[in-house]
This record gives sequence, C-alpha cells and structure tokens, in this order.
Amino acid sequence: MSKLTAVTRYTLFPLFFLFLLLGRQPAAAQDGVQLPLPLPDNVTLAGTIQAALGCPGDWQPECDATYMTYSPDEDMWRASFNLPAGSYEYKAALNNGWDDNFGLNAEPDGPNIPLELEEAQTVNFYFDHKTGWITDNVNSLIANVPGSYQGAIGCPGDWQPTCFRSWLQDPDGDGIFTYTTNEIPAGNWEAKVAVNESWGLNYGEDGAPDGPNIPFTVPADNTIMNFIFDSNSNIMVIRAEGEAAAAAATGNIGRARAHWLNRETIAWEAAVEGDRVYQLHYDWNAGMRLGLDGLKGGQAITLTPAPDGWTAALSERHPHLTRLNLFTIEAADLA
Repeated sequence: MSKLTAVTRYTLFPLFFLFLLLGRQPAAAQDGVQLPLPLPDNVTLAGTIQAALGCPGDWQPECDATYMTYSPDEDMWRASFNLPAGSYEYKAALNNGWDDNFGLNAEPDGPNIPLELEEAQTVNFYFDHKTGWITDNVNSLIANVPGSYQGAIGCPGDWQPTCFRSWLQDPDGDGIFTYTTNEIPAGNWEAKVAVNESWGLNYGEDGAPDGPNIPFTVPADNTIMNFIFDSNSNIMVIRAEGEAAAAAATGNIGRARAHWLNRETIAWEAAVEGDRVYQLHYDWNAGMRLGLDGLKGGQAITLTPAPDGWTAALSERHPHLTRLNLFTIEAADLA
C-alpha cells in the first residue's frame, strides 16, 4: 500500500491513496466529485432492499419509499426500516439519480454495501453528504461524541448522544473513528464517547465504561480539533491541529485521493504552504494502519511540490485535475 504526509503532515497510500493527517478538508474524492458536496435535494437508499420496502423494483434512486430524512440540527441524513431476513446490497443515491452516489468505504460510485440479516429487524441507516459515508447499525459501530460543547456547534443542547453533528466516522472500517471540527469556540470543554445513540454504553477517560468525562481545551476560535476513538481499546484522544502527535489517524486510507499523471508526478488536493513536508508512504503487503499514535508500517519517500506547476502538456492531458497541486518524486527514489 502507499500513502501522503505534511508536517503539519500529509500522506499518500497503496495503491496510491491520499489522506490528510491533520484536519478534514474538502477533497477530490474521485474525478468530478468534490467533497463536501452541496446539500442534496434528497438521498435514496437504492438497492436490493427497495422491493421489500414498497418500491416497484430494486435499484431505483427515484423511489421515495426509501428516501432518507435530512436532519438540520445534525446536518446529516437518517432512515430506519423494518427488513425481513435476507442478503441485501445498497448505496446512497443523490437527487433521484446515479450521477452522485456513494458505496462501500464512502467511495463515490463505489462498490455496493452488503447487508446480511439473519432475522427480521429494524435497521438504522446514516449518511453524511459532507464525507460521503453511508452506513448502518448492522455493519458499523455507531459512535458519537456528546459533550459540553455540542450546543455551540449547532446541536439543540449539550450532552446529547442523539445529535450527530459530532458523529465519529470510520469509512475504511479499520476501527479508528474520527470527528473533526473547527466550530468549537475557544475554551475548556468535556466530552465522552456514546454508542448507539444512548448512554447505555459510553466511554470516558482511558476508555473506561461510564468513566469520567474527557477534558479538552480549544486554544482559539476556529481551531481544527481532532477527536480520535480507537474502538479496540475504547480510548478517545482529543487534540488541536498542530499539537504534538496530532497526526493520529484522521482520514480514510481506503479512498483514492491522488492521481498519478506520469512516473514521477502526482496531482493532489493538499495545500502547498510554508515548511510542510509531504511524503508518499507505501507498503506492498498492505500492512499500514492508522492509530492513536499515527501511521504505522510501510516506508516513506519525500515529495517535492512541483516548482513550475502545471505545464501546458499536462494541463491538456488532464484538464479535469488542474485544480489540484502537483508533487514530484526525486529520480533517486524512482530507481
């Protein structure tokens, strides 16, 4: 696998996937798809679940029987359906069509999401148009970060495990969940991890069930704050961008975010600023993992921002990518 780093720090992966280690930023998730997308008019759960839920057939993005409901308080989409036992597949289709759709691992136009039900049950579905993650409470742990800050970011109040403005997301399914925001005002705050939209199962300091609240400080207004929850240890860390070791695991190593233009040139959405260092991380055995202490495994090659930017030849060949910055690999690293 391969991956990209800046210090602040950016990183690129196998097979050439891109990821911003600090702070969630709009990303070119796929040619022609720019995240976050504008708020869609509607979102349909399209797939083999639809006939069972009253649609004329399956894979019908225009069928309103499987529309999801937008929550302005949470700025995300929800749906809950009773489904019989069976094997299903689905995706999120936007605006009654397939032009914008998201599948497994929040991938635009990605693979169908499998859903296996051994018995009839109610399934809750969740979709965030800002990140493209569509999932359900059968396939995924549903975790959130309620705290004393939630009212300040737009929730109806504080300490609300049902308000998903603070939804912890794990699109690549590696067990590391993240929530990133710059909307918390400067000050001292507290938070916990709540599972399944209730206080029935929650984790505090050091991953303790029903443990003490986790304190954190936002040093200034508009500071990017990273909430990083490891579902294996149940420990959550909260860090400001630029804080020591804050590069821990914010992002999705399963999403294509960079484009190889030729043997030595990569187009990527990463901003070229100051003394940032950019690296290509790779591991041909797909052994890299993002955790609370950052990226583990693989090897790294330093990338250099292309001093001349887009040449006429590259622009003519890749006009749809010219919004991205170019990075080059040194000849010695290509040997």
